[in-house]
Amino acid sequence: MSKISGIIVPSAKDEPVKLVEFDQGDVTYIQRVVDGWVQVLDLPQVGATLWCNEEGLIQDLEPNRRASLLSWSNLDIYCRTIPIRGNVLITGQPDDVGRTTTVPAELAELITKTNHFKVEVRAINEETWHGNLMRFTTYWSAAEYGLNLASRWALVEAIRVIAA
Repeated sequence: MSKISGIIVPSAKDEPVKLVEFDQGDVTYIQRVVDGWVQVLDLPQVGATLWCNEEGLIQDLEPNRRASLLSWSNLDIYCRTIPIRGNVLITGQPDDVGRTTTVPAELAELITKTNHFKVEVRAINEETWHGNLMRFTTYWSAAEYGLNLASRWALVEAIRVIAA
C-alpha cells in the first residue's frame, strides 16, 4: 500500500498543525484523527479534501476555527455558516478511481511552512485577483481578514490566501 501525506488541524488553538504520512485508503487512521465517523468536504479551489467528524456538532466537539476558516475561504459565500468541529485531516482530492491522494504540495507549504501571507479578492464578473499591502503572520489571520472583508464588500465573489 502506498503512503500519502496529509495535514492534521487540531481543534485546540494551541496545538500546531502537523504534516503526517499514512497508508492510502486507511480509513481507520482517518477515523482516529477525527475521533469518529468521517464527513468529507471538498475544496476544489485548492485541490484539497477536509476529513472531519460527521457528528462533531451532535457530540459538541470543540469548534475548529482554523479548519472552518480554511473551508469558508475556499467555498461559495453562501456556504459560510456552520463551523467545523473537532480535529480535521486535510488530504488531496480523490483521484480518477476515488482513492485519497496526498495533500497538494502548494497547500502544505502554505499552511505548514510559510511565514507571511496576503489576501486577494475577486469581484463578481471579474477574472482578476486584487490585493492590498496588508500582510499577516498566520494563514488563519489572513483568512479571517479576507472573510471579514468579503462580508462587508458585496462585490467580492471569492477570496484566497497566498504567500506574501
